[in-house]
Amino acid sequence: MSYAELPAQLRATIEESDFLSAYECVEIGSVIVWVVNHESRRRKEIEFSLSMSRILSAKEREEKFPAPVEISVPGLDYRIIKGYRLEQGTDVRYETYEVYSSDLQKLIVACEQIYCSPVTVEVVDVVRPAIESALFPIVYGSWSLQEQVNYWVGIFYRLRRQAGEDGAPEDAIFDMSLLGKMRKIDPNVDAILPFILEGLAVMESGDPVEVIRSFNRRTGLTIVPR
Repeated sequence: MSYAELPAQLRATIEESDFLSAYECVEIGSVIVWVVNHESRRRKEIEFSLSMSRILSAKEREEKFPAPVEISVPGLDYRIIKGYRLEQGTDVRYETYEVYSSDLQKLIVACEQIYCSPVTVEVVDVVRPAIESALFPIVYGSWSLQEQVNYWVGIFYRLRRQAGEDGAPEDAIFDMSLLGKMRKIDPNVDAILPFILEGLAVMESGDPVEVIRSFNRRTGLTIVPR
């Protein structure tokens, strides 16, 4: 919806200069508007009830949420509880999915997607990748040392190619953010970094010493060539 298409009562409370976009969410009988939040510099979500002809407070919106319910997702042998939440600071409504083991004793992963949107993703397409990501460290841990090294070499290689295609230096991927993500999967990954960097150099027909030197310079680590 454009700003001009908004209900008159809603236009009276929102400056056109703050308006970003709007969407009529038929499922809940409301118009959802996203506006500029000057304090946080993030968009803020506003729900305007068509039946009540007014903006709802965050508390009113939460009181309207359906109770959490277990849903069935074809192809996934897990117990999935669907619920809702408002994001703190933006009031964006999310549909949440808590994925449990079959006996409901273990939370596997929690994931979500924005609820009030013209385009939403099928639940299975949100939940399946989240499960795979959550369980990946177990799969990774079952691999041999060489398989683990090969995995990271492939990751480094692809990230470097992407950086180069975007016009950035390929070595820009060497940072503590990437290393932090690696450590979440493998807390002991530092021990195999020499093998990973040397494998990367071989794949790129480069000098292992230079690759390790660049990695050390950008991360502050002191990886020693073998």
